[in-house]
Amino acid sequence: MKFFAAVSFALLAFAAADVSHLGGGYNYPAPVHEAVKSEPIAPQNTYIPPPPPPQNTYLPPAPVQEAVLSEPIAPPQNTYIPPPAAPQNTYIPPAPVQEAVLSEPIAPQNTYLPPSSPSGYRYKTVRRVVYRRRF
Repeated sequence: MKFFAAVSFALLAFAAADVSHLGGGYNYPAPVHEAVKSEPIAPQNTYIPPPPPPQNTYLPPAPVQEAVLSEPIAPPQNTYIPPPAAPQNTYIPPAPVQEAVLSEPIAPQNTYLPPSSPSGYRYKTVRRVVYRRRF
């Protein structure tokens, strides 16, 4: 058992060995870093005149709409609602028994398909499902 454990750890160490000396297949170019030179923006001495004074214009008040009063709604009245009619115990006979329908037997059909190519080979159209592969 110890020998098996030692061999398995040796195989694990061999598989996880350093492979940095191997090529990765595609050597990506190194990123180029450019120095960003940013200078503060110098303020400009420009004159901005003040805005013109607001003009007072007369706006008439909005028209007042009077509320339309409707007639008051009468309160609900208590009315008598008669109970539904009681079900009647009447005899309902069972449904009539239907006779079984006998059909004629169906004649067998020929399912043979001739080969589609002159060589006699029929191409498979349904892929075979493989559940287990052996190596």
